[in-house]
Amino acid sequence: MESINHDNSVSSLHPDYIDSISLWDYLDDLYYGSDRWLELAKTGFKPTDKTALYLPRHAAESFENWQSRINQSCYDDLFAKAIRQFVGLIFKNDVNFTSDSEFISHYENLDNHGVNGDVFFRQVALMAMRLGHCFIFIDLPVINAKNYQEYSELSPRPYWSLISPQNLINWECEFIDNKLVFTLAVIKEEIYTRAGDFGYQKINQYRVYRPGSYFIYREVDNKAENKTDNKTDNKFVLYSSGDFISEYAYVPIVPVFGGSRLDDCVSVPPLRGLADKNRVLYQLTSDHNRKVSLCCQPVPVLKDSMRGDEPLEIGPNSFINLRDPNGSFQWVEPLAISLEQSRKDLDDLRDSISNDAAKFLTSPSDRQTSAATYLLASPVEASLASFTANFSDGINQAIAIHNQMINCDCEVKIVLDTKLIPASDVPNKEQIAISLRGLFTDGIIGRATVLKALEKLDLFGKDFDLEQELITDDRYIKL
Repeated sequence: MESINHDNSVSSLHPDYIDSISLWDYLDDLYYGSDRWLELAKTGFKPTDKTALYLPRHAAESFENWQSRINQSCYDDLFAKAIRQFVGLIFKNDVNFTSDSEFISHYENLDNHGVNGDVFFRQVALMAMRLGHCFIFIDLPVINAKNYQEYSELSPRPYWSLISPQNLINWECEFIDNKLVFTLAVIKEEIYTRAGDFGYQKINQYRVYRPGSYFIYREVDNKAENKTDNKTDNKFVLYSSGDFISEYAYVPIVPVFGGSRLDDCVSVPPLRGLADKNRVLYQLTSDHNRKVSLCCQPVPVLKDSMRGDEPLEIGPNSFINLRDPNGSFQWVEPLAISLEQSRKDLDDLRDSISNDAAKFLTSPSDRQTSAATYLLASPVEASLASFTANFSDGINQAIAIHNQMINCDCEVKIVLDTKLIPASDVPNKEQIAISLRGLFTDGIIGRATVLKALEKLDLFGKDFDLEQELITDDRYIKL
């Protein structure tokens, strides 16, 4: 690993986190759109330090013209739209479970803040598909009751929290009872605290979890407190600490993968290529709009015999001054031939993005077409099966921890119906398997994803041991 952090403070970053944070930030920029890389002022949008990545400034383009082009452009969010529609298709049918338990009664308020489990699962899926993976933290408040009756009245129950990989900055994992679990989790978050009677200030808070205990640190600006005797500009103060489900030898945090898993907390975002094309679409759209303003408006041209040699300014609201011995003035309308090619480039890129998003994600008519054709429907089913296999695996691990906390021995697993077409028209399992193999060969999904999806299709014999097969770390083994 090239990125190594020698800092030993609570804010120390895991090497895998350092390698991944820039990609996650980039994907968020494409998902949330121009609000992430443009500043909205009273006079319009202004460029920021990030703007040049998404709308590069042309050679010889003045800053004023660049800013004008920024404000004349629109920005399609096809990357975000594909993710939202993909997740919508996965959850278009009700979420079901294999058996009933006390967990089902907690499902209506899964995060202890009134969020229904269906909504929470969609939030998890959106983040896992956007960034490649995310985490679910299962917490159980420690209550010091005097007796069992008081404990029952307080009714402690586990609740779930969604953790972005951008917030889990450091971790350690170990194999305990043949399961990979977390023995350290450091979660960084920005919080607002009171500053005076009415004001607020934003500070960094670090939650450190180890088996049986937790510590919460807050970052304090020494300069703001006029403390100049410290060697560093900032320090960390222990805000609180306590016991944390001491009977467990691990931290109850579970990764949920949406893309191919490369390591404990490393994945390949499944729609990274689509995000890259959406970035290029920003520029092509902006260039096309610029050509429209240049080629579809008459331009005043003055032929002046006394003109000097200063550079010409060409564009809307500008005046073209040419040297001519006779002198004249006229309106000239530029040729718009280049607009046709520009429009074609835009259409080709949009088609390419639609193909990456499995076509049906961007158009209801495409969805109906794919439902009528096995060859189109099979890759759709394969894509959904591969994602839901990873997603369900993470959710089921979280449910198992939840049930363990409430001393429930029953096994409960999530059931997601991802069928997009009527049962009579569902493509056969062999076609879906071929599509999975194609996705695996192209490097879009990994070996573990293929095996889980194929097992879900019941294509293996009774003697097939999925856990034993997943132990093999060779991601490139041929199926």
